This record gives sequence, structure tokens and C-alpha cells, in this order.
Amino acid sequence: MQWSAKQYLKFEKERNIAIFDLVDKIKNQSNVNNILDLGCGPANSTQILQETFINAKILGIDNSLDMLQKAKSKNLKNCNFLQCDVNCELLEIKEKFDLVFANASIHWIENQNKLFKEVFELLNENGIFAVQLPLGKSSIFHQNLAKLAQKYGLDSRVFYALEAYEYYDILQNYFKEIQIWQSTYYHILSSLDEVIEWYKGSGLRPYLEKLDENLHAKFIEELKTTLAPFFPLQKDNSVLLPMSRLFFIAFKT
Repeated sequence: MQWSAKQYLKFEKERNIAIFDLVDKIKNQSNVNNILDLGCGPANSTQILQETFINAKILGIDNSLDMLQKAKSKNLKNCNFLQCDVNCELLEIKEKFDLVFANASIHWIENQNKLFKEVFELLNENGIFAVQLPLGKSSIFHQNLAKLAQKYGLDSRVFYALEAYEYYDILQNYFKEIQIWQSTYYHILSSLDEVIEWYKGSGLRPYLEKLDENLHAKFIEELKTTLAPFFPLQKDNSVLLPMSRLFFIAFKT
């Protein structure tokens, strides 16, 4: 799947809110000197980490060359970037980290049990694993998108994210202290078209890439018609996009 940093960053301000909320929970942790930004994308999360842990060395990893090109163009101090397929190459990184930070990334990784085991191996003693991910499977957008995809003969996207209860059971195998919570954000967008633009930078990509390009416009128009009742205009003609996210922070034993 091809990612577009330009498309993703159309809503950088809104996407960054959850990053700030997660960083706020760990910003006072001492001895965070070496950070892995797992699935760094265009380095919006990396930059926030760099501004928070000003003396830390940060390695951002991602599988998308387009995202990494944008990340490198920011020339962030003490930050390096590496192409890495986290599904199969994570332990090729020969470093240890005080913090592994995963912003809206682990739900793209197939084997969650394997991922957590490998993250544990990459962490120093007293290291921190901090994660936030969107709960896409339960969203109105993705439920309607999956129904429309069936009409076009497309397989529904597989969501690799687990339930909070499942994550807790995995985490407690490795970590001595766990904090876990969920938040729902209501992003104020100008129209339903903007909702579509948001998801073109993330969850719509797997469908559009499988669909003949000549059908993209028709597919999106049908999707808008299906979604319209769920995204009514507010009094000021804006549209609210609900986005539920799961967070957890775990401290290594």
C-alpha cells in the first residue's frame, strides 16, 4: 500500500492532538535518552517527541519511502530515520531504547503478539512502551465503507488491532505497570468531503488501490451518499468526525 505524506498531513493539526495527549502522560519520565518512533510517518510524532525530550536521540522507522522522505526533510536535531517493515524486520535494529512510541501504527501490523514480544526485547530495563491507535473496526465510516466494498467485489480491510482486554493480557506478560484508556475525539471539519479527504490519507487507501482508477470517483460518490445521514451538518455547516482511540502505557519489568 502506498502512503502519501502530503495527503496524510492535510489534517496534521487534528491528527497531532492524540500524540500530544499521549506524550503528556510520559513527558516527566526521567532517563528517556534513546527513543524509537515506531511507524513515524512524516515525523509529526517524531517532532513532538524531539521537542519534549530535547536531549534524547530518536530513531524513526517506517515502511513508506514517501513518509520517510518527508520526515528527513524536517532536519530534526538528534533524529535519524530508517526504512523498516515492522512485520518482519524490527529486531534487525541493533539498539536498545528507553521509550518505544507508536502513534497510530500498530493496527497495521499483523501479528500483535509477536510485535509486543519484540518491543519488549528492544526496551532497556525500566523502558516504556507508549501507544495510541484508532478503533477503526467499530467506526461508522469503516462499517459503511466495508459494505460498499463488498458491492464492488473488494475484500474488507483486516483490522489487526485487538480489544483493550486482549492487549492487557499480552502486556501483563511483560510489563510491571500498565495504564490503558480510551478517548473519543470529535474533529470539526468543513464538510463530508473533508471526511473523505481525511480517510484518503489512511483507511481508504487499501480499497482505492485495489479498485480500477476509472471507478474511484463513482466509488467515493456512493460512499458519500451512504455516509451522509451519519454526518449531518451542524448549525455552522461544519461536520463532526468522531474518532475513538485506544491508549496504553506500559513499563518494563
